[in-house]
Amino acid sequence: MALRTRRATGMWYWTRWGVEIPHLRNMYEKVGFDVIRPNLQSGNATNIGLPTQKKGFGFIHDGSISLTEFLAAPVFTSTTQQERDLFAFLLAFPTESAPAVGRQVTADAGNKNSTGVTSTINTLIAQVGASRCDLVVKGVIGGTAKGWVYDSSVGKFVPDSLGEPMLTESDLRAAIGSGDALTYTGVPLGAGVRLGIDRDRDGWPDRTEVALHTDPVAAELRDVIAKHPDEPSLWALRQQLARIEGRLAAAR
Repeated sequence: MALRTRRATGMWYWTRWGVEIPHLRNMYEKVGFDVIRPNLQSGNATNIGLPTQKKGFGFIHDGSISLTEFLAAPVFTSTTQQERDLFAFLLAFPTESAPAVGRQVTADAGNKNSTGVTSTINTLIAQVGASRCDLVVKGVIGGTAKGWVYDSSVGKFVPDSLGEPMLTESDLRAAIGSGDALTYTGVPLGAGVRLGIDRDRDGWPDRTEVALHTDPVAAELRDVIAKHPDEPSLWALRQQLARIEGRLAAAR
């Protein structure tokens, strides 16, 4: 496949290799690439041809070309207004994810009780209750890296260690002391346990596995071995998995 593209010099050229076509769902995140073409009244005209305006990623396969430049390519037949309409449509293209996915707020000892922090946390919790996202918390408490996932069925945050209790939202924030910080993140629905507390989803929380000197990704080893049962090069992985499973069995 060949693609005709143009650099900042204004010259068009053909790329003659197979490339992946960028999807449309995250186009709105690329608007920082603010190159604009002459005669299209959009953006800052003084940026034309200057490298300092390139604050994001372009819209073709190699990260070059602003959206306004792409839509102005001679392969398209359109008026300036049609280009603007198409520009607006592409930046509003459905992402298939709720707006809460990717939303973050970080709480520390100085801001943990501020309205901005608590309102964002409560909004994310409400979005979990509406089945629009999962909510995970990652950070450091008392010098230890920890993780939680919010369980809407009990209204509490579940930790990544079997030795610690679940916490209410207010209790978790209250645990933040000097030098501590926790980041609350809305993640895709169904991904909360894996991203928050159990990376390999084997039922053993991550910090518990570390305490038992096992591997938080042991389940991934099982998948690899199961798919290639006769592969000689996986002998070391089989031995490692056997040791991990032995420790887990002893802990039960």
